[in-house]
Amino acid sequence: MRADDVSTVSPPTAVSAPSAGRVEPSVPAPHAPPAWDHESVLAETELELRRAAKTFLRRKVPTAPLLRKKPATAGRVAFDSFEATGLEGWMIGSNLCLLSDGGWVPYVAGRSQKLDRPRTGMFADAGTKKAAAEWDALKDAGVAPGARYIAIEPEHANYLDVCRHPRRGELFKVREIAGLPHLVFPYDRGQGSHEDVLRDDLHRWTADYLA
Repeated sequence: MRADDVSTVSPPTAVSAPSAGRVEPSVPAPHAPPAWDHESVLAETELELRRAAKTFLRRKVPTAPLLRKKPATAGRVAFDSFEATGLEGWMIGSNLCLLSDGGWVPYVAGRSQKLDRPRTGMFADAGTKKAAAEWDALKDAGVAPGARYIAIEPEHANYLDVCRHPRRGELFKVREIAGLPHLVFPYDRGQGSHEDVLRDDLHRWTADYLA
């Protein structure tokens, strides 16, 4: 071993060494952040959503097409026409669509179309004509009578690819419920602010789909 390989640091002297009998002042530890953060909770929730999508496909739970609403008029009657997006999935809660590829689309409304074709006579009112026009628009978009469909409003169509956006987590809040962090999805449909807990919705609707 060469001489320059040996450390030249000398042991502490009696002056610099702390005294064994003296109590050193305690330094308050910095506030420890929680073991979770917004990104990790989002990643965990998205993993649950992908697992649910695989389970639905394996159990052959039928998907519903995701349609984009488009305002239209026929004469004096204003109604909703629909445009196919090429996406299919299932509703999770009342605001989130889980896509068959494991992605998701927020701010959507799902329902079942089970109405008979509305009768349109010479003296039909505007409401009847509106229902008939929307019925025809749904059939033109590929929805069969009695089948399920999911529709997204025109003002929310920019959320169709939000699951692939790096800032997608900004749509959610993180709230601690029963000691565990949960993603909370705030929304407002004109009747005040509401919040959905994504994990609770996922578990509840998964049980309904697989019942």
